[in-house]
Amino acid sequence: MVAAEISVTGRTYARCVAEVTPAWIEHAAGHLVKRSHSEPRWDSKRGEAMVNEQVTLYGLVLASQRPKRAVEVDRAAAREIFAFNALVGDDERAHAAFMNHNRELVEQVEELCAKGRRAGLMASESKRARFYLDRLPEEVCSIRSFNAFVRSASAEDVARLHMTEADLLGDSAATVDDRDYPMLLRVGDKDLRLAYKFAPGEPDDGVSIQVDSGSLMQLDRNALDWLVPGFFEEKCLALGRALPKSLRRQLLPLVDTIRVVHERLRQPEAYRQGGLADALSETVRACHGIAIPPDAWRMRDLPAHLCMNIQLRDGRRRRVLDQDRDLDALRNRHRAHVAKNLTIDLRRSLERRDLTAFPDSGVPDSLVLGGGHSVVYPVLVDRGNGVDLLVQAAPGGRTELNRDGYTRLAMLAEPRTARELRREVEHDAEMMINCVPLGSPASFADSLVACAFWHAYFDGSELPRTRPEFDSCARAGSAALRGTFSKILVHARGILAKRTALARALDGLTSPAYAQSRDDMAHQLAGLVAPDFLRRTSCHRLPDLPRYLEALAYRIDNLQGRVRRDLAGLEKVAAWERRLQAVAEQADDTESDSIEELRFLLEEYRIATFAQGLGTRERVSDKRLAQRFDTAISSLRTP
Repeated sequence: MVAAEISVTGRTYARCVAEVTPAWIEHAAGHLVKRSHSEPRWDSKRGEAMVNEQVTLYGLVLASQRPKRAVEVDRAAAREIFAFNALVGDDERAHAAFMNHNRELVEQVEELCAKGRRAGLMASESKRARFYLDRLPEEVCSIRSFNAFVRSASAEDVARLHMTEADLLGDSAATVDDRDYPMLLRVGDKDLRLAYKFAPGEPDDGVSIQVDSGSLMQLDRNALDWLVPGFFEEKCLALGRALPKSLRRQLLPLVDTIRVVHERLRQPEAYRQGGLADALSETVRACHGIAIPPDAWRMRDLPAHLCMNIQLRDGRRRRVLDQDRDLDALRNRHRAHVAKNLTIDLRRSLERRDLTAFPDSGVPDSLVLGGGHSVVYPVLVDRGNGVDLLVQAAPGGRTELNRDGYTRLAMLAEPRTARELRREVEHDAEMMINCVPLGSPASFADSLVACAFWHAYFDGSELPRTRPEFDSCARAGSAALRGTFSKILVHARGILAKRTALARALDGLTSPAYAQSRDDMAHQLAGLVAPDFLRRTSCHRLPDLPRYLEALAYRIDNLQGRVRRDLAGLEKVAAWERRLQAVAEQADDTESDSIEELRFLLEEYRIATFAQGLGTRERVSDKRLAQRFDTAISSLRTP
C-alpha cells in the first residue's frame, strides 16, 4: 500500500492511499531489492536443479518461496546437482549409450566388492559425478541440455564418457579368482544362480542362491553349508572360534590349525562331500589327532554372510518372493505355494464347514502330496457354534487350532453337561466380577468349561484321528469331567481373587521411583493371568499360579527401600525374557511343552530373584537356565 500524504496529529493518518502489487516494486526498484536463495534441490519433473528465491526491500518481503532455476543463480552447483541425480542416479530420461555401458560396469564392480567383502573399493558418488562434470561442456546442466549434447557430440567426446574399471576402483583395485566365487551351483540336475552382495545387516548380505518353488524342495542342506570356496576359509575359522572353550583350547594356535584343515577340505575329492560338521571333525582328527564332536560346530552361531541365503524367486519375473538362511523355515512358509495346484482339489474333497460332530472321514495328522515332496496338515478350527475342518500347508499353529476345535466338538457332543457347567460358573458372582478386566463373563465361563473338557478328554494323550477313537476319548473323559471341572473352578476362583488384589496394590505404587518396577510387575501379572490363561496353562501348572502371584505380592510389599536392588534383578530377568521370546519365535508351536517349561522356569527364577523367602519349586540359577534353554533349543531344531 502507498499513500500520497502522511499527517501526524494525535494519531497518524495516511491520505490518498492505493494498493501496490509487490511485482511493481520489484520492477521499479530492482536496484534496491535484495535476493536470497535456499533449498537447492533436484526437480525430477523439470529435469534440472531448482532453488527457492526470496525478494525483500528494506526488510519487507516482496516474494517468498519462489521457484527459480538453480543455473541462473549458481551454474556450478546446478551442474553438480544434475550430475548426482541424473547421471550417477541413473535417470531414465538421460538417453545415451555410454550410460548403459557405465551402469553395467557399476554392477560388475559392485559384485566384485561383494565377493571380496571390502568396503570403499567402489568410487564414491561424488567422484563418479566429478567424472562426468570434467568431461561435459559447461552448458550441460539439465536433462534437456544433456540430451541435446549427446545428439550433437562427436564420437571422441562420447568415448571420453565411457567409464573404465580404473575409474571406479582407482588404486584400490582388487582381483578375485572366479573359481572361488562361482556364479552357478550345481544342485541335482540343475545349475542354480548365485548372487553376491556386500551389505552388512541386509537380508541378502553375502552369497544368495536363487531358486524357484520347484527347486526349493530339491535343495541339499549339506551342500549349502559349504558355501562357496571364497568364503570357506573364513567360515571354518569362525566355526573354530565358536567352539566351546574346552575344545577350542585344544586347537591353538587356531588360525594355523584351521588353515591346515581348510587346505585339506578344499581339495576336489573332499569339498562339498557330505555334511560340513562331520567333515570338519573327521579332518581335525586326521590332521591333528583331536576329537571334536560334530554337534560342537555351531552352524547357527555364525555371522549372517557365512550362511547361504536362499532366495525364492518368481519363475517368470524373477522378483524375490521370500528369502531366508534357514532352509526348513523357508520351505514351511512356502509349502502352500509349492503344492498350489494340488491343494485346490484337496480342499474341495477334504474341507468341511459347520461340523457339530467329529467327521466320519477322520482327521489325519498329515497328507503327503506331489510324490512326497509336499505335505499338508488338516486342522479343526473352532467357530463357536460349530467347527470347520480345514487344510493348511504348514504345520505351525496346529496345536492351538486343534485344541480349540477338538474341545468344541466334545462340548457339542455333551450340550446339556456343557450348559450346566457354564451356569455353575456364571452363578459364582464374586468370580464373575473379578474376571471382568479379562473380558466378558460369558466368554470366561465358556473358556473355563472348555478347559475342563480338554483336560478330561484329550490332555496328555495323542489326539484321536478317527471317529471311533474320538468316541472312545469321550466315554473315558466323561467320567472325569466333573472332578476336573471342580478342580479348575477352585484354582480359577483363587487366581482371579489374587489378581484383583494385586491390581489394586500396583495402582497404589504411585511414586516415580517405582515406575520401572511397577511396569515390570504389571507386565508379569498380565502374562500370568491373561484373558486366555486357562487354555495357555497346563492343568498341572495351575496350582503354581497362586504361588507366583504370592511372590508378586511379596515383591510389592518389600519394594520400599529396595528399589535399586529390585532394578538390578529386573535387568537380569529382562535378559532371560528376551531370550525366551527369541526361542518362542523359532518354534512352530508356541504352546509346546518346551516353551511352557521355559516360561514357568523363568517364573521360578523371578521368585529366586525377588522373593527368595518363599522358596522355589526347584533349584534355579543363571547356569541352570542356560542349560535348559540350550536343551529346549536343541529339541526345537530336531526335525
